[in-house]
Amino acid sequence: SKLKIKRDGNACISCHVTGVALGEGHVATKIPRSHYTDIPTGIVSEEIQPIRNTCRLCHLPQSAEEPLVK
Repeated sequence: SKLKIKRDGNACISCHVTGVALGEGHVATKIPRSHYTDIPTGIVSEEIQPIRNTCRLCHLPQSAEEPLVK
């Protein structure tokens, strides 16, 4: 199932905010401090910055397949 990313919510965050154990040998990578930092001011917030809400802009599904173009 695909996790939903909408303007008012992001299902990815539910596991990644604390680094939840997903199963034997698998842990969701904890969201780094940089994602809580306002870029222009450098102020760290308790909330993930809105610009970081759309995870798939930077983070894509991983695959063991060979690249189509070398």
